[in-house]
Amino acid sequence: MPEAQEDWICTLLLMQYHITRLEEKRGFMIEIHDDRVELVSGKEILGYWDKITLQTSFERKLPKLLYVKADCRGSEIDEEFWFNEAWLLSGFDFENFLILLKEGKILVDIRIGQYPDGRPHDHGTGFRVSPDNLGLCFSHRDRAI
Repeated sequence: MPEAQEDWICTLLLMQYHITRLEEKRGFMIEIHDDRVELVSGKEILGYWDKITLQTSFERKLPKLLYVKADCRGSEIDEEFWFNEAWLLSGFDFENFLILLKEGKILVDIRIGQYPDGRPHDHGTGFRVSPDNLGLCFSHRDRAI
């Protein structure tokens, strides 16, 4: 696909809200309050997620997740995978999610794309979790393989 037709996605890594980090880093941060999770820049609140809505959304979208690990060899058309480990994750743990978010172990991606004619479009917000921390977002972790 020609470059002009590709969507551009801006990934904004959000650092946690410790005051020392705010003074050292530029960009957006996450602040966690009793009733909501805020996206802030300096002292300005740019947006927020209501905790109840956020929790309900995760529980609805992720009642169970099969996380599969594989070794691979080769590349491109000759790439092969050996699926050697699988975990069934269930019981989304919103409190652990908030702790990982606060610790900076979950990152928030604000994903904005651009049409070839320059108009922007929203790809939605993503919460990026490393494989090492994924299991911590669920209260039940059963090894399947």
